[in-house]
Amino acid sequence: MLRVVSLEALDRLPVAAEEVEIGLAVEDPLAPWNEGKFTLRVEYGRLGVLHHGHDLLPIGPWMPPEQGH
Repeated sequence: MLRVVSLEALDRLPVAAEEVEIGLAVEDPLAPWNEGKFTLRVEYGRLGVLHHGHDLLPIGPWMPPEQGH
């Protein structure tokens, strides 16, 4: 088990990994500063962490807007 106290503190961490990007949502009532949506990206041997906060639109299958609204 691993406990990350601050995802943002991992920004610019050197990593030996292929280039990749993932998005994740964190819920942590014991560390509210760590909550929200994040993008983690590995580029050129470094981890990049972008904190989007709580106000992103959900990502999923596109649905047409309801008629009459």
